[in-house]
Amino acid sequence: MKLPTPGSSIRIRLLLASTLVQVVLLSLLLINSARLMNDATNASLQTMVGQNATMLHAMATAYGEQGQYDAMQDVLGELLTDANEGLIYVRIGREEGPALVQAGLPEMTTLPDAISNLERPAFGAGQQIIHVRAPLLLERNEVGFLQFGVSASVLAAARNAILQQGAAIAIAEIALTVALLSIIGYLLTRNLGHLLAGSRAIAEGRLDHRIPEQGNDELAHLARRFNIMASRLQERIRELEHDALHDRLTDLPNRALFVEHLNSALGRQHRSEIFSFAVLTINLERFHLVNDSFGHAAGDAVLRTIAARIDKMIREGDIAARVGGDQFAILLDGLDSTAEGLRIAERLRETVEQQILVAEDHVFFPKTRVGLALSDPEVVDGEALLRDSDNALHQAKHSGAAEVTVFHASMHKRAVYTLELEAELRTAIETKGLVAFLQPIVSLETGQISSFEALARWPHPRRGLLSPTEFIPLAESLGLIHEVGLLILDQVCTSMRDWQRRFPGNTIPPVSVNLSATQLSYAPLAPELIERVSANGLRADMIRFEITESILAKTDGPAVLTLGALRAAGFKILIDDFGTGFSALSYLHTIPCDLIKFDGTFVRRIDKDARLEAIVRRSIELAHDLGMAVVAECIETRSQADVLLALGCDYGQGYLFGRPSSPQDMERQVFDMPRPEIHS
Repeated sequence: MKLPTPGSSIRIRLLLASTLVQVVLLSLLLINSARLMNDATNASLQTMVGQNATMLHAMATAYGEQGQYDAMQDVLGELLTDANEGLIYVRIGREEGPALVQAGLPEMTTLPDAISNLERPAFGAGQQIIHVRAPLLLERNEVGFLQFGVSASVLAAARNAILQQGAAIAIAEIALTVALLSIIGYLLTRNLGHLLAGSRAIAEGRLDHRIPEQGNDELAHLARRFNIMASRLQERIRELEHDALHDRLTDLPNRALFVEHLNSALGRQHRSEIFSFAVLTINLERFHLVNDSFGHAAGDAVLRTIAARIDKMIREGDIAARVGGDQFAILLDGLDSTAEGLRIAERLRETVEQQILVAEDHVFFPKTRVGLALSDPEVVDGEALLRDSDNALHQAKHSGAAEVTVFHASMHKRAVYTLELEAELRTAIETKGLVAFLQPIVSLETGQISSFEALARWPHPRRGLLSPTEFIPLAESLGLIHEVGLLILDQVCTSMRDWQRRFPGNTIPPVSVNLSATQLSYAPLAPELIERVSANGLRADMIRFEITESILAKTDGPAVLTLGALRAAGFKILIDDFGTGFSALSYLHTIPCDLIKFDGTFVRRIDKDARLEAIVRRSIELAHDLGMAVVAECIETRSQADVLLALGCDYGQGYLFGRPSSPQDMERQVFDMPRPEIHS
């Protein structure tokens, strides 16, 4: 037990302060008492000296007038025999010569120094005899002296006894005060000590500690309030711990607690070779429609219903948790095979997808996707296993067909690859690491290069040259596609400006640059593109912009306005991938464009499918009637080019005429060779 120090204990500080006050007060009392005793002793001494002086002077005068000093000495001798208090000796004599009267203290041969009887004698420390000397008139008017001594031992003893008794009383009073204050301090502060011990216990995390409630004073009431506070704090801590590990809406374990259960299951698997388990991740599709249509309260009710169904459906020992907004996870504790996990997943999916009544008169049919990850002895982290299940869930979402997908290692590799590529793509955009390759578009009639399409390429330092399919979808998902488009446009403008400077007498073919749907939703896009082209000193007819036909499905959207502004500024618009995804013929007359590009699906079998040939012929005729030129993409053989030329197609693009290459390679074809070499 740690003893309290004077600086830390209120009780000890109170005791020391009270004792100090008592010592000071009693010391002052003793000093004053000693002063009074000295005054009383001195007064008594003065009285005794005065009385003896008067008596002796009278005797000396009476006997001296008759010259009877011997008789006086006999009287005084009898009086002073064995005297040890009061008058103890007398000497009368001339200034020189033997003493006339010598009574008392016969052993004293030399007279000690004495005070005059005119002085007031005072009692000094260690002083036992007061010597007094006074002048005396002898016979024949001779001046002599009278000297006597008075003993003060009794007075001194009485004074010392009184002072000692006072000191003893003072010490006893101090001891009694210390004892009483100690008892009173203990009685007053014992609950305070309990409070201190209780507060220390609470600070150390021992929330179950309670202090005794003794007495009915203020500290006892404080002790009762302390116990109430500790109980409520303990209850609140339990609630916080529960909330920290559980989802407040569904009361299921949250992600943190679920991962702890996964780590525990992994530990059991490492201890037993026959134990295996699995993790299911369930996602509700189209759940946002409930929130958007009926409000978040209805959405919360749906989530609680789903959670109750899952919790009721799982086996004993399994753990269900809510790990995201509309995502749940289940630990299947103990599986015999993958097939068993799939069967459980299917049953859960069927149970969850039963209809739910929303907003009293509306029914919601949940649609779910499930990812399944089996335990692996090489996996040592629950987060990794949950991540694998989540990767399988994403695969199930993107596959479109599979409602339950089992995790494979390739999914994790793909996810890691995507994350790495994302960071590298951001760096490549910042450092202008993406480059614009050009693919020629030729006249099918003359074989001359009429224009180019700019295609983004990424010369990756480790993975080599990456095609747009590797990073353009990623750039779109990350919201970086606008930066990529502007980077390619800047590089195209730089190359064409360089060609203008180096080949002033040559006609420079225009270059088309792709615009994404995300870019076209950006209202100030047209002014920004116009300003960038103009800043490079290029005419509007030297740059073209390509869009996919799906962008024009909404004829009243911002894309149509942007394209109208670009055409008004002198830029030509190309519709890429024409004929895929939407029935473009239905709105071809309303869209602001100058050229259409037939998708490669129409071209690859154009020389082998008569029905496809008829569709392409009619489409080309319609485009021409509307004043639009036609480009056929993905031409790879001479036969395809001949058929398209016969159908009236204006231009062709594909590997037959050239692969996408750097502007430097295209430069040699355009300015050094009159015609590109066409391979059959």
